[in-house]
Amino acid sequence: DVSELGTFPQSALMFGRHELDLGDTAGAVGLCQGSVLTLLRLPPRKLCTASEDGTARIFELHTGKTLSILGGHCSAVVSVTFSEDVTRALTTTSSRSIAMYDASSGVQLWRVLGPVQDACLAADGRRVLVMDSHSVVGLLDAQTGRLLTNLVHHAYYVCTAVFSPDGKALLTSSVEGFARLFDVESGGCLVTFGRKATGGRSVGMSAASFSPDATKVLASMYDGSVDLYDR
Repeated sequence: DVSELGTFPQSALMFGRHELDLGDTAGAVGLCQGSVLTLLRLPPRKLCTASEDGTARIFELHTGKTLSILGGHCSAVVSVTFSEDVTRALTTTSSRSIAMYDASSGVQLWRVLGPVQDACLAADGRRVLVMDSHSVVGLLDAQTGRLLTNLVHHAYYVCTAVFSPDGKALLTSSVEGFARLFDVESGGCLVTFGRKATGGRSVGMSAASFSPDATKVLASMYDGSVDLYDR
């Protein structure tokens, strides 16, 4: 009987690849004398909220306990993104500023007043992508907030800019009708995606994103169509 596991919400008792659940019996799962069980201690699940009071708060999901408060903003916090290891948190505000925090302590590491149209943190936590309202996409060092490079290859408004899942590439899309793939380390443009409409004019592009394995690029066009490209 494994009913007592209910008192340890951040643990899992494993028999081979099977996680024992409440009410499991030895006969049902094949346990016998001498069977080897493994107790896994799991990290607590967390929840983050962003508020008009100028803070973001990280809670332990099971208990509701406040783990850290990301404060120091002068306006409402509208989004929070995390590095893959959840050690860093990037906030954006309604006044178009961004700030980086140590997610565990809530200490603000740096702040950029902007104006920043949008921003996101790479999964590996090394780079921050920022967009302004003038078709400029910039890369910041996530440790210091220092500007590393500006990518100004679009003539018109940039609709979206996203990192690849591994954080090594950057994809932008623009109303001019092109999506461009950049190498994060060098800032160089690797590939340009797009197509011409009847008459030779470019079809405006509203968004672009990577496939989960980052081998393809999906683009949404203003004429209502969707294009799929090999990377």
